[in-house]
Amino acid sequence: PTPIAQLQPLAPPALDHVIERCLAKDPADRWQSAKDVAEELKWISEKGSQVGVAAPLAMRRKTRERLAWTLSSLLAVATILFASLWFLLQRQPHPRVESSILPPEKVQFAFENGSLVISPDGARVAYSGRGTDGKSALWIRPLSAGSSQMLAGTEGASYPFWSADSRFVGFFAGGKLKKIDANGGPPQTLCEAGNGRGGSWSRDGTIVFAPTDRDAIFRVASSGGQATAVTQLSTDEYSHRFPWFLPDGKHFVFLAQSLKSTQDRGRIMVGQLGSKEVKPLLSANSPVAYSTGGYILFCRERSLLAQRFDAKKLQLSEEPFPIAEKVQTFANTASAIFSVASNGMLVYQTGSAGVISQLGWLDRAGKPLGMIGTPADYYRPRLSHDGKRIAVEIVDEQIGTPDLWIYDLVRNTPTRLTFEPSPDIGAVWSPDDQFIAYASEQPGLATRSIMKKRSSGAGSAQLVGSSDSPNLLTTDWSRDGRWLVTQQISLRSRQGFDLKLFEEGRAAVTYLATTFNETQGMISPDGHWMAYVSNESSRQEVYVQPFPQSGGKWQISTGGGVAPRWRGDGKELFFLGADQKLMSVSVTSGASFEASVPAPLFDLRLKQGGGYDVTADGQKFLVNMPLHEDAPAPVTVVQNWTADLKK
Repeated sequence: PTPIAQLQPLAPPALDHVIERCLAKDPADRWQSAKDVAEELKWISEKGSQVGVAAPLAMRRKTRERLAWTLSSLLAVATILFASLWFLLQRQPHPRVESSILPPEKVQFAFENGSLVISPDGARVAYSGRGTDGKSALWIRPLSAGSSQMLAGTEGASYPFWSADSRFVGFFAGGKLKKIDANGGPPQTLCEAGNGRGGSWSRDGTIVFAPTDRDAIFRVASSGGQATAVTQLSTDEYSHRFPWFLPDGKHFVFLAQSLKSTQDRGRIMVGQLGSKEVKPLLSANSPVAYSTGGYILFCRERSLLAQRFDAKKLQLSEEPFPIAEKVQTFANTASAIFSVASNGMLVYQTGSAGVISQLGWLDRAGKPLGMIGTPADYYRPRLSHDGKRIAVEIVDEQIGTPDLWIYDLVRNTPTRLTFEPSPDIGAVWSPDDQFIAYASEQPGLATRSIMKKRSSGAGSAQLVGSSDSPNLLTTDWSRDGRWLVTQQISLRSRQGFDLKLFEEGRAAVTYLATTFNETQGMISPDGHWMAYVSNESSRQEVYVQPFPQSGGKWQISTGGGVAPRWRGDGKELFFLGADQKLMSVSVTSGASFEASVPAPLFDLRLKQGGGYDVTADGQKFLVNMPLHEDAPAPVTVVQNWTADLKK
C-alpha cells in the first residue's frame, strides 16, 4: 500500500514500519499479538519527534495542535489497521480439529439404543452409560472438561435429545417421555411414550417425538400434556422415527420405514406442524440431522454422509459426500451413532457394526467352564435337545445382516446354514433336532415368513407360514412338533407384540393378544404351560399361562424379568432379572401350576440382546458374553467439520 507518510504528512514515519510488519508475507515476521501493536503505537505517540517528525515543523506548531494531529492520525491508522486485521482473520477458515472422549472408569457406552447427542451450543454431550452392575443411565459430559456427571433418576433412559437452549434433556424411560435439567434435578414426566424412537425440541417449546417403534410422529408441549399425531403412516409404512426440527421450528425431517425390500426400507422425509402431508427427500434407513450451513447428515452402509439442503425451499442439491466411515450402526433399530450441533461441532463413534462377543459355558455358580469357537457378532444361541449342537445368528459385518450357523460341539466346527442377503433370525430346533425353523424376509418385501431347513444343511428351505409383520420372530417349537411359537406386531391394530402359533400348512392362530407387548414365548416340556414376558405392569415381567389355550396366569418375576428358559424336565424355570442376575424358580405342575419364590443363582453379564440357553439337566448355561468392554471405541469430536470442504 501507499506509505502512510504520503497520505498523512504529519503522521510519524515510524507508522510505516508498524504497518509493513503487520502485512509481512511470512507470518513469523508479523507482530505476534494485538498487544505488541498497541505497545508500538503507544511508544510512537509518546516519543513524538524522536520517531521521525521533523523538529522544525514541530517547533512551529503549538503543543496542543501537534498533539491533536498526532492523536487524530494515530486513531485513524489504528482504526484502519485493526479493521484490516479483523477482515484478514475473518477470511481465514477455522481449521477442522478432531479429538476423542471416553466414558468414566468402570462405565461403558450403551449406544445400542441410539444414546449419544450433542447440545445445540456444542458445549456438552448426553449419552447412555452402563455400569458394572449392568444398569444404564444418562450421563452429561462437557466437551471443555474431562469429567462426566450421571443424572440421577434416568435409569434405563434411551434416545436422549436436547432443548433448543441446551438447558434440558428429553429422554424415554419406563414407557414415558421425560425431561430433566442437564445440571441435575428430578426428571419430569411429559406424556406416555412406549419404547420411544427419538425426539426433537424447538425454540418455542414444542417437542416432536416417535412414541414407539411402530407409530407416527407425535407432538407435545415441553411442559407436558396430551400428545397428538403430526404425521400419518401410509399403507406401506410401519414406522416414523428420529425427527429433527429444521431452523424455522415448523418443519422437521424424519425417517420413514416401509414394507418394501430391505434395500429400500428407509426414506428420509420432511414433515410440517399443522399438516400431515410429507415430502420425500432421499433413500436411507438412518437417523437424519440438519447442520447449520445448509447440510443434511445421514448414514448409508455405515458411511456418514452430508448433502446440501436448502431449509427454506426444502430442496436438496449437489451429491452426498462422506464425512466419516465405519460409523457404529444398529440394523435392528436403524440407529446410527452421530450428532451435530448448531456451531458446527460433530460427534460420532466408529467401530464394528455390532458388539463382538464369544460363546461360553458357566456352571450354576457362575464359574466359567470354557469358551466356544472364536469371537464374532453372535445373537440368540440355542442348544439342540441332545446338547451336541448350537444354532446361532452371526451378523455379516460387510452387509450388516445375520445368517444362521450351526456349531458342532463334538467336532468343534461351525457350519453356515443360511446364505440369503436378507436377515435370517430366531433359530429353534425341532423336537428330534433334524430341522431348524427361523424367521426370514420374503424376497422383495420387508415382511417375514417362517422357514424350516434341515439342520445338516442338506436341501433347500421350506415355507412353513407367512406374516404381514416386519417384526416376526420365532421363539420356540413345541415338543410334539405341532406348534411354532412366534411374537409379532399386527400392522392392522398396531397395538403391540402378540404371541401367535404356526402350524405347517395352516393359518396362524393367536395365542395371546392384548394392548400390551407379549413376547419370548416358551412352551414347557410337557406341553401344558407357556412362559412369556409382558409389560402390562409398566415393566417387563415373566408370566406363565396354560397351553394351548390361554386363560388364568401366574406372575413369576416380581422385580422385572426377561428371557424365560425351561429345564428339560419342566421342574425348573430360569429367567434374567432386571438387576442382571440369573434367577431360578422351582415348578410343580400337573392339573395346576405352582412356582417357588425366585432365587438368584449368579450375576450374568450378557451381550445386549445376545441371549443365553441352558442344558437339559439345568447344570450348565450357554452364554453370549460381550468382549473388549475394557477398551470401548472412543467418541470422535470434530470442530468445524465443514472446514475441509471445497468452496
